[in-house]
Amino acid sequence: MKYLVWLVLFTCFAVTAAAQKPETITIKVFFHNEKLNPNMEDCSKAFPTLRTIPTTKAVARAALDELFKGTIREEEARDFWSFAPAETKGILKSVNVKRGAAYVNFKKVVYEQLGTATTSCGGAFFAMVDETLL
Repeated sequence: MKYLVWLVLFTCFAVTAAAQKPETITIKVFFHNEKLNPNMEDCSKAFPTLRTIPTTKAVARAALDELFKGTIREEEARDFWSFAPAETKGILKSVNVKRGAAYVNFKKVVYEQLGTATTSCGGAFFAMVDETLL
């Protein structure tokens, strides 16, 4: 009988633990990388690094928030780089995902400074955004 009680308690605990959602998720954030793309030979290339964030239903927004925070020391040690957080702070107005497509609304300054950037790797910013959202 004692074993039956333990078995029931163990089963209840296991079912409860399995039913709980994890408190964090791991996402990919894409940055440029000097080692993987020397001298930015192809400005459209961005490379993944993993970040652990709190669980959220707004994964696209959270991923872009992580991107705009910039690289962390461990990523920089592996030759990842991005625009400085001071340059990207507060630039995101909204992100809406509908039928698998992400609609990103930036503040006006992004379009004024990068909207038609296609030369000298000016579009590199958008490559990081595109890859992070895929």
